Amino acid sequence: MSDKKLYMVLGAVVAVLALVALALRLFAGAAAEKTVTLYYVNPNVFKLEQRRVVIKDEVDVRAALELLFKGTEEPGLENLFPDGMTVLDVSIDEEEEELVVDLSSNFFSVNYGIDVNYLLVMSVVYTASDASGMERVRLLFDGQ
Repeated sequence: MSDKKLYMVLGAVVAVLALVALALRLFAGAAAEKTVTLYYVNPNVFKLEQRRVVIKDEVDVRAALELLFKGTEEPGLENLFPDGMTVLDVSIDEEEEELVVDLSSNFFSVNYGIDVNYLLVMSVVYTASDASGMERVRLLFDGQ
C-alpha cells in the first residue's frame, strides 16, 4: 500500500473515531440529566400538583425527596415540610416488594389539619414511588 493510501485510511479511521467519541460524549451528557416528578401540596385547593424537574445527578429516592423537602418558589405551592426534614434511609423489602423510606420524626412537628397532612404524606409517597419505580412505599420515622 502506498503512503498516500495509508494516510487516507488512517485519516478516515481517525475521523470515524472522532465521530464516535463525539456521539458518546453527547449521549453521556444526555444520560447525566434525569427528570424526576415531585408532588407538591397546594393547600389552597387541597390537592397535589406534579412538577417535573430536571437534575444533573443520578435520580434516586433520596435525591428526589431532598428536592421535595427544599420546596419550590412557584406561587401557590408551599413548602409545608418542617426545617431539617431529612431522609435517614432508603431500602427495598424484597419479601414485601415495597420501598421502605425512613424519615426524620420532625415530620410530625407540623399540623395543618387532616386534609393537608394527608396530602403531605402522599406527596412523599408519590415522589418516592415515581423515583424508584415501585408501586408500594412504606414510611418509617426514626426507624419506627
